[in-house]
Amino acid sequence: MKKSYYRVIFFVAGLGLIYGQACSDVRLVPPQVEQPVITASLKGQFCSTPPLADGDILNVIFVVDMSGSNIEYPTDETGKRLDAIDQFTNMGCIDASQTARFTVLGFSDQVFGTCTAESLVPAAQTATQVAALRTIQQRNLAQFKAGQPPTEMTQTHYLKGIDCALGIIADHYGKATQVQRKKNGYLVFFLTDGVPTDFGTPSFQNNQRVKDALKIKIGDMAKYGRASAGFRLQPIFYGATELARVQPGWVPLAEDMIETLATLGESISRTVDQVSETLFCELLKSGRKIKYVVREFCILNLTARMKNGLLHADSDMDGLLDKDEAPLGFDPARSRSSGAVALLDGLCPQGMPVASCPKMTACSKPNAMGLSDCDVGALGLTDGLDTDRDDLPDAVEILKGGSANTFDLMKNLDGDSLPLVEEILRYGRDPNSPDDNAREEQLLDYSHQLSEVPLGDCPANQESWSFEANYIPLVETVETFPEDNISRYSSHLKHQAGENVVLIYYIVGRSNENPAELPERHLYGKYVVISKKNRTLDLATGFKKLGIINSEFVSQF
Repeated sequence: MKKSYYRVIFFVAGLGLIYGQACSDVRLVPPQVEQPVITASLKGQFCSTPPLADGDILNVIFVVDMSGSNIEYPTDETGKRLDAIDQFTNMGCIDASQTARFTVLGFSDQVFGTCTAESLVPAAQTATQVAALRTIQQRNLAQFKAGQPPTEMTQTHYLKGIDCALGIIADHYGKATQVQRKKNGYLVFFLTDGVPTDFGTPSFQNNQRVKDALKIKIGDMAKYGRASAGFRLQPIFYGATELARVQPGWVPLAEDMIETLATLGESISRTVDQVSETLFCELLKSGRKIKYVVREFCILNLTARMKNGLLHADSDMDGLLDKDEAPLGFDPARSRSSGAVALLDGLCPQGMPVASCPKMTACSKPNAMGLSDCDVGALGLTDGLDTDRDDLPDAVEILKGGSANTFDLMKNLDGDSLPLVEEILRYGRDPNSPDDNAREEQLLDYSHQLSEVPLGDCPANQESWSFEANYIPLVETVETFPEDNISRYSSHLKHQAGENVVLIYYIVGRSNENPAELPERHLYGKYVVISKKNRTLDLATGFKKLGIINSEFVSQF
């Protein structure tokens, strides 16, 4: 028996994909007893939270202090902060595929830039925005050196800059479709050399007034982030030495404000003496202020299921074995094959013919795990991710024989030597049938390890993990055809004959969470197609957020 496994479970799930209509009868009705004829292995790493705001597309907003102190003290007479932004957008450390969008705006007692979604442009187009700010700085610097007060670079009104950034995010979110929202994350860099003067001469009292207003505005940014793919605000305080020389009493005021911005923006504050020391690519890895820890991890073959001590194919990943589908009128190549019925085949009455499946009407598009609101409603579930909060996703329990609305993590349903969590997640066994004598070559074998140093792009203040699956049993599958109005949105359901679909997932929560309060947790995962041709894989990247647990059902499409 492989080493028993309890709490920190790494979940790499093998996902089986859907069979084809054009197959012959022989192909659609597999042998009654299937044995794995081949195995696969994989390894990789992941972070407890991504280094960037979540999502496929990152929108970066630079809010740049253009107050007079930059040229009068001077903290940045030559505009090195603009040089650093120029270098950052040209380095490509965010997104080699050019999907990221950027905007650079300045603020003093007014805003220099456009506070709408149209200001978000590809990296190459930010040069025009930076050039406009550079022109303003040079114009005001010439005025100052001529003995005249600068006319544009005056006060340090934090709220002007934050208001504009909020306007960009709100407008961008409002113009996006539901699909686009789920793909877009927001990262705001706030660069300042001083204390806010929104309410007059800097003081702790006026700081508090700014804080009260910032709490509302940044809170609104965070709401848009939660409704889309994520949000983080990263403050940077530069020119600390010059400020200490000219206005030493203002330094603690500035540090107090920067720390407040970091706390509200879920980031770690950064103070540098020279703005040229600001390395934005490194700041991308600084992570969220709150530490998240991995609660569960697993690797599973979703196209294979153990029953009565033998491993069988479930090619379309609907919870019914291929060998059991055709005799009842179901199609092993389609996960929703009962005509007008939109339910997952495995949710129809067990052992009953297809005609006995209840008739459904309109159903939503699926969530990231492939479940619709009809599936969720049929079982009395809530979010369709992990209703019972036992760290086994609802879809996994449906496919592997658990109860998605009962906390059965440590229950031993079949009286053998292992509880449900270890049977399903650790070894790929059947939780409803004693199978201590299952053959070793039919069982999963993988391990995971917390790293003492950050791996890859993992933030230094978050967890870094590595994993390795030495043995993933594969089964013979048929080609799948997810053509119905729900399944066709779940790309992981489609695969060729002989291919197995593996799901790797992990669940994270805040390190200081109180379990009694049902804290919010985040589900990340990756679907991997494995065939005889690609049986050894190295997965260094590619994990995406599949949803937030303890929320209402949300379609991902």
